Amino acid sequence: MLKWLVITCLSIALCACGSSSKTTADSTGGDGCSTCGLDSSAADMLTPGDTSLGDASGDGATLDIAPGDASLDGSLADASADGSLADASADGSLADASADGSLDDLSLVDLSSDGAPNDSTPDTSLGDGTQDAVTDASTLDAAPSDASPDGTADTVAQSDVADTATVDVATSDAPEDAAPIDSDEDALADDGTPDVTLDATPDSGGSDPLAGLSDEFDDAATLLSWKRIYQVEGWPHDQLEGLDINSSRAGWLMMMPYSSTWYQDYRGVLMFKLVTGDFVVTTSVEVRNRAGNGAPGQLFSLGGIFVRRPRDTITQPSDWTAGNPQSNVPDGENYMFLSLGCANTPGTYQTEVKRTRNSDSVLQIDLDVDPQTNDHTHNLGAALIRVARIGQYFIMMIRFPTDPVWRIHRRYHHDLMPETLQVGITTYTDWNSVARVYPDNPFGHNISALPLDDSTTPDLVARFDYYRFRTPSVPENLQGVDLTDDAGVTDAELRAFLGFD
Repeated sequence: MLKWLVITCLSIALCACGSSSKTTADSTGGDGCSTCGLDSSAADMLTPGDTSLGDASGDGATLDIAPGDASLDGSLADASADGSLADASADGSLADASADGSLDDLSLVDLSSDGAPNDSTPDTSLGDGTQDAVTDASTLDAAPSDASPDGTADTVAQSDVADTATVDVATSDAPEDAAPIDSDEDALADDGTPDVTLDATPDSGGSDPLAGLSDEFDDAATLLSWKRIYQVEGWPHDQLEGLDINSSRAGWLMMMPYSSTWYQDYRGVLMFKLVTGDFVVTTSVEVRNRAGNGAPGQLFSLGGIFVRRPRDTITQPSDWTAGNPQSNVPDGENYMFLSLGCANTPGTYQTEVKRTRNSDSVLQIDLDVDPQTNDHTHNLGAALIRVARIGQYFIMMIRFPTDPVWRIHRRYHHDLMPETLQVGITTYTDWNSVARVYPDNPFGHNISALPLDDSTTPDLVARFDYYRFRTPSVPENLQGVDLTDDAGVTDAELRAFLGFD
């Protein structure tokens, strides 16, 4: 399959101008010389010194045909007599392999016989973006990957996973449990060595396909790259009273919510990007009360990382339905989050982790305590927080200013999370007001004008220094195991590949 992709994307012909430049598609869909612009869509092949557009040169080399004229075998141009410059094979394919064993002489690049990385052009159409290349390598470690910065997934391998680059390696060099695998007897192996196509992580070389989603919050214009849940689902009111990037504080995102919440069917603030497959997201968060001098003073006023199953059926409020916690299929809200602020103790910094499955929310609250001093005052409302998704497992991590290494804060399994998730940032505040105005009425809360009434007391300003995406490189011995089993998988093992700075 990959061989034919190479063949059909590239061609070389001699133009009437004497150039042997690669032909390029013009705006009408035809092919033109990149030197003179002459249309060669009918595949005229000229030998050196031959100036005729309609006659064969008669020298026994490449034949040229008039526009629209079919060759003997029904292809656009006949193969040369000596088989070295084969522009069409007898079976109607576009190109034959040349006598020297390279893939084809119409390609700008040939594969080396030793299986080492080839010299693919940086703009080959084999990859998933405009600056990609699929590379043939003798070993996986030696194989560079060039993934598109927007993470739009290569489509070379039939079974490939979205948002990863691919490398082509000999079967003997591939792990036995390598998946997904798209076997091809010669794939990109020029000497017939059986190959498999593997998904390559950043550790295999090249750029991380998720890196382009990251935001350093030093440019206000990047706000447009984020989606807002109230807009995507057609809710009438923005639950953020304040939102800016690189404005109220240089290099930071600021979010100040109205009284609102995420709990069961109650829907709150979410600013997100869509991410497919495994990921690691990291942010530096700082939370304060609105006065800016301490911890929030209202119940459940926090901000942090939020990961949610999209509810694509909601485009207006009338589409909304409450969830069914007894269902074994997606029905309602499904999400995970890790946030910092004040939870059930006003005026005190805490963390909250919440797992919601079909609108059934289970939360865990922690007062941060320094394991060395048994003191929590070192947490001044700032921390690095991280969430890693590995299949259906979600690892919550946190690192306070005095922590020498990342803490594995919580581990979860969520069986209703699809390949593509909404991954982003949330803030919420003032649960007392929400429960007072809309007790047991999540839809009323979700559709309400803001503020909820004149007596609400929102008390949170959350700031984020950056939001960074990365593709995890999961060790082979941890693939397919239960990552919630802290006896079978230690914190140290998780930190070994997730605890990077």
